[in-house]
Order: sequence, then structure tokens, then C-alpha cells
Amino acid sequence: MALSKRLVDCGCDERLSLAVLDHLAGRSQIVACMSCGRLAFGEAMVNEPQPYDVQFLGYQRVALGEALEAWLGAWPRFVEVGGERVLLGAGERFLDWNAMQLAIGTAPRGWGRERLLATGVPEGHAPDGLPKVLRRFAEIWVALRWNDATPVAELKNAETRFQGPNHLAREEMTRRGV
Repeated sequence: MALSKRLVDCGCDERLSLAVLDHLAGRSQIVACMSCGRLAFGEAMVNEPQPYDVQFLGYQRVALGEALEAWLGAWPRFVEVGGERVLLGAGERFLDWNAMQLAIGTAPRGWGRERLLATGVPEGHAPDGLPKVLRRFAEIWVALRWNDATPVAELKNAETRFQGPNHLAREEMTRRGV
């Protein structure tokens, strides 16, 4: 089992790597470099020899395959600033950290349907083989297609699930006055 201290090991400035779309459950992470565009998915490996003595060992990368990597790579990247999400488009590239910070400082805040669509999302549904921990990407993709014909029961079901499209379900129900 080969471990790396960096999840995206592309040689670019490490500070230019941002999470893709959202936080993942557990120790899984998906990040992309905002300089070269390289994407990586993996799990942080830790050791806890004594209670509360958690030691980071490195990341174990998980290969996704071309189709999944391209689909996941089309989602926005995010960073939190002052407790608010800032989304950057998947195609945005920065030569240095200062340029990325300038873009983050001037980008609109928020994580909702309109902001996601404006920033850019994959055109088609998820390819086969999406790992379970990344399932919410597919759920969010479906949620972005909700409209007035979407049953309220479907929205209420989505609203109760932690992570995934719950934010979008609340937004849609508020829009409808439900």
C-alpha cells in the first residue's frame, strides 16, 4: 500500500488544491489542483497508537477511471471563507496562490442551485462505477433538474438525508412555499 503525504501529487503549489463540490464523509477526499487541473480521490490513512493520539500517515489514492474522473472533474471546486462557501469553476486555472486568493475574494458566496449552475456542473449523469462515498454527486446532479413537476414527497425525502441534495431540496421547497 503506497501512501503519499499529498492527495494531488502534481508538483504544483500544494495550496492550489481545493476540494471538489463538498466535504465527503469519513476520511475520504476528492480534490483538484487549480493550476494544472489534476484530480485525485483517496482516503486519509491514520494511526491511533493511544487514545486521542491520531497520527496522519498519508493518503491512499483510489483510481477512478477516465469517465468517472472526467465527470467528477466537471464539478466546481470550493473553499470556505468566513463560514460561507465560495465556488470556483472546474476550468479556472491559477498560476499562483495570490491569483487564486484574488479570485476567491471577488467570487460570489453561496452554495445553491443557481450558483452551482452558474459555476458549472457535468452535462450528463454519472458514469457507472461511482464509489458509494461519492454517490451524493449523482444525487445533487439529479436535484439540479428538479422543477415544478417534481413531487413534494421526493423533495421531503431528499431534505431529510444528511449531505447530498438536502440543501437543494430545502431551497426548492422554499421557492414553492411548501
